Amino acid sequence: MEVVIPMVVMDNMTSNINFLGNYLDKDVFYESNELLLNLFIKKSIFHNSMILFYFEKYSENDKSYLQKILSDVIMSNPVGIWIAGEYSDLVFENLLFLLSILDSPEKDQVITGTIESENTKEVIENFFFTAIPDEFRWDNWKRYLIIGIGSTKFKNNMTKEIQSFIIRDP
Repeated sequence: MEVVIPMVVMDNMTSNINFLGNYLDKDVFYESNELLLNLFIKKSIFHNSMILFYFEKYSENDKSYLQKILSDVIMSNPVGIWIAGEYSDLVFENLLFLLSILDSPEKDQVITGTIESENTKEVIENFFFTAIPDEFRWDNWKRYLIIGIGSTKFKNNMTKEIQSFIIRDP
């Protein structure tokens, strides 16, 4: 039996992830909360996703869960992981360390990057324009997943900026 941890949940449990539309024929999902430990997302959504973790604020509570969460995300075989926002350099260092030590039979090339901007529009634009998977994983790429950690105002602003890039079905 799989243990449920904060943010990542078993696939038979519900999560509050939001489908916002499509960009480059890929589904775009977004979830946000004030604290990383309060997010609940199905593990299966990380598989073959291009992921952005965007921190408006980074707390001591987030720090204690970050390594476990990043490990679970890496082991779910995403096509890419990008980091932006407060303490992005620290989070990115942790990500690179975990990528170097974790091994899985399914683990493929994972593209990584950081986005150095405090402007939400620039972060989202940079992510959509530059987050492209390795050519050998192009056919596996299924979705974008954007995870925001911050205030309600931050969440609303991110939703608006993401929606400015996506195509919504009628």
